[in-house]
Amino acid sequence: MAITRVDRKVLAHLINYYVSDNRIVVETLRTVLGLSVMLEQKLSQARRLRQFDKIREARSLDLYQQILFLAKEGLALTEVHIAPHCGENAEGIYQVMALKLRASFHHIFCLYHNTPPVRLLRPNEKKELSIFSINYMANRKSQEFNLTPPVLAHEPDKVSPKITLQSHAAPTRPPGLGMNATNFYEPPVPASTFLMPPLDYTPETKRLFERAAKFAENFLHPAHPLVLSLALERATFLIDCLSDYEKSLKVVKKAARAA
Repeated sequence: MAITRVDRKVLAHLINYYVSDNRIVVETLRTVLGLSVMLEQKLSQARRLRQFDKIREARSLDLYQQILFLAKEGLALTEVHIAPHCGENAEGIYQVMALKLRASFHHIFCLYHNTPPVRLLRPNEKKELSIFSINYMANRKSQEFNLTPPVLAHEPDKVSPKITLQSHAAPTRPPGLGMNATNFYEPPVPASTFLMPPLDYTPETKRLFERAAKFAENFLHPAHPLVLSLALERATFLIDCLSDYEKSLKVVKKAARAA
């Protein structure tokens, strides 16, 4: 989801009304604003590719690498030139925006460069039967017939045939491979490793969203656009990357009630 239009409007407002003699911060905010516009177009295109074809990645590899490059540059600018000037002495909205930017860029890493992929981190949820399925199975059990012949019970008097292993059985190891030979399997290295290290970015992203939400609750009004945008992206992250639907619903309900 990255930086939304609401975030860009707030960011543009902060650029115009930033009270500081440090022009580097202002120029960096403008650069991040431009990167967010470029990211929106590429993320929209990547989202369509993931929607129509989730397993074919070769065609969209260049697009994913462009997204990672822009997100990496945005995170580097935020960490070096924005976050140090948005500390405890800065206004609350600047602190929240700095944390929101860091969390948004990490969210992109989770979607397109997480190792292992976020689809493998999702818990195996047990599928619950619907009411129709329950009624169907209940009616079927009540019927006294079988669609297939029943399996005959085992009779102890009958002797089961002996299974013998002949000399022509298949070998347990491939020919030419000695008993002491050891092959170590190395998992494939992601193609975008030269941009970002292959790590699990979900714990750090979750921590950044929680910290940003805490700062937003302390410094900003519950109906502030940045607070609502933060709650929406946090809920999206919980669904897309962690499959925590209950927590996501709680975040949305809490933000809606507070506003």
